[in-house]
Amino acid sequence: MDYGEFIKFPFQDREWLKKMVLGCIILIIPIVNILALGYFVECIRLGMQGKNFLPEWSDWEFYMRQGLMALLIFIVYLGVPALLTLILHIVPILGVMVSSIVVLLAGAMVPMALACAIHEDNIAGAFRLGEVWYRIQKVMENYIPAYVIMAVITAVAPVIVMGVPIISFLGVFLMFYASVVFSNYVGMLYGSY
Repeated sequence: MDYGEFIKFPFQDREWLKKMVLGCIILIIPIVNILALGYFVECIRLGMQGKNFLPEWSDWEFYMRQGLMALLIFIVYLGVPALLTLILHIVPILGVMVSSIVVLLAGAMVPMALACAIHEDNIAGAFRLGEVWYRIQKVMENYIPAYVIMAVITAVAPVIVMGVPIISFLGVFLMFYASVVFSNYVGMLYGSY
C-alpha cells in the first residue's frame, strides 16, 4: 500500500473542501457531532469495500443511526477502563501508568469492533471479543502504528483548539481529517482478511 497516496486521498475528491469543512463544523457542535461518528463509520464501510473516497453528506438519518451505534460501542468499551482509571488514580504514578495502558488497549479495540459490527450489520458483532481480537492480530503490524498515530493526533488536536484560539480550526480540521483517513484505513485492513 502506498501510504503517501493513502493519506492524501481525501484531497482527491472534487468537493473535498466542502465535505471537510462541513464535517469540521458538525464535529464541534455537541450532540450534532454524532453525525460525524456516523460519517466515520461510513468511511470504515467504504474502506472494507476497497474504496477510498469521501462519502457524501447526504443521508443524515443513516449517519445519526450509525453514529449512535458507534457512540454506544465507545461507551461500552471505554466505560469500564474509565471507571478503573478513577480508582487507579488514587495510586500515584503507577496507577496513572496502568490506567493509561488499559485505556489505550481498550481504545485500540474500538475501531476494529466498529468494523466487526459493520461487517455483521449488527451491533452485536462489536462485542464478539474473540473476533475483534482475531482481526486485530491479523493486521497488527499495520494497525498498531496507525492507532498510535491516531491517538497522538487525538491528544494534540484539542490542545491546538484550546491553546491557540487563532488556529483552533486547524486543530478541528486535523482531528476530522485524521479520523476520516484512519477510519478508511481500518476498513481496508479489515477487508484485507
